[in-house]
Amino acid sequence: MGSGAFADQGWQKAAYHRDVYYFPTGGGGTQASLTGVQNSDNCFTTIVGSSPAPWNEYFWFGGPGGDNCT
Repeated sequence: MGSGAFADQGWQKAAYHRDVYYFPTGGGGTQASLTGVQNSDNCFTTIVGSSPAPWNEYFWFGGPGGDNCT
C-alpha cells in the first residue's frame, strides 16, 4: 500500500491515518486508543502515536512487502 516506505519514514513517504475515531455499536463516538502490532518487521512496520488536534491518535504504516513475509 502506498509508496512501499517503512513507517519510520513519516508522512512524506509512509502511509498514515490520523484523528482515528470510531463509533461503538452502542452509539456515540470516541477517539481511538490504538496498539501497534507488526508480524513481519522485514516487510511491514507500524508506528502508533498521539498528538494534539488535529492529529490526535494516529499511526504510520507501510513497507515493501515481499515473498518471505509471515
